[in-house]
Amino acid sequence: GAGRLGWLLVAATLGSMIGDGVLRWERRLHNRLMLGGLRSLRDGRYEHMERAHVRCLLTTALRGGLSTLSWCLLAIVVWLPMFDLVPARLSLALCMLPWLTPALAIGSLGELYGSRHGLRWIAGGFLLTLATAWALAGGVGT
Repeated sequence: GAGRLGWLLVAATLGSMIGDGVLRWERRLHNRLMLGGLRSLRDGRYEHMERAHVRCLLTTALRGGLSTLSWCLLAIVVWLPMFDLVPARLSLALCMLPWLTPALAIGSLGELYGSRHGLRWIAGGFLLTLATAWALAGGVGT
């Protein structure tokens, strides 16, 4: 139920944290590739820039495919079976995690867009979360 979903959310968070380092490596590679392409533009040879773009796109597609496949396999083969080893108290705490996810998402939007620039998104996310929680609770008077 909700505890298993919370356990899966923890896996997604860990995957995201690990993926950040992989993305930084990919950005450095893209910068190197595009720098070579920019140098070739000075010579008037556009085909080098086009090849650099293609290499960047292929690198992104390869990274995305491999990371998604490896995360799914790791979650199915290792992470989800480990849920049976989780103590009951931790499992109960993990049941609350799916309910906290919308609030964490709203906080992430605030951090990403800034409190002033993303105020509409933050307010909209808050109202949507509030309306969803209200609807799931059965509304007022039930």
